Amino acid sequence: MTEPWLIAIDIDGTLVHDDGFLSPAVVKEVQRVRELGHQVIVATGRAAANAIPVVKDVGIEEGYVVCSNGAVTVEVDNSQHSGYLVREVIGFDPKPVLSQLIEKLPEAHFAVEDIDGTYRFHKPFPA
Repeated sequence: MTEPWLIAIDIDGTLVHDDGFLSPAVVKEVQRVRELGHQVIVATGRAAANAIPVVKDVGIEEGYVVCSNGAVTVEVDNSQHSGYLVREVIGFDPKPVLSQLIEKLPEAHFAVEDIDGTYRFHKPFPA
């Protein structure tokens, strides 16, 4: 075998279909690649709380997961109730940017996602 690879893979549209279906064939291939000695990590736009179940469903029981579009890195840890430990959070105060956006685009709807996967909205989103 050549040097092991670090393979980062997305969840939505890559591991799971648009309807949330995770194919057994995908799980088998992720496991096959890992058995070849390569390291597979998940890098996703999802919050950690919403990513970890899929990470575990593909058989990844250790390592890191890059979440929230790169803003949060967690380590898979089955001893934690959440299933992970937060290792890094890169945050910023969105208020200045949102204030300008709301002023320039008053009909638009904006939301900010917290680390636990909850959202804060500046006004209710349409149904």
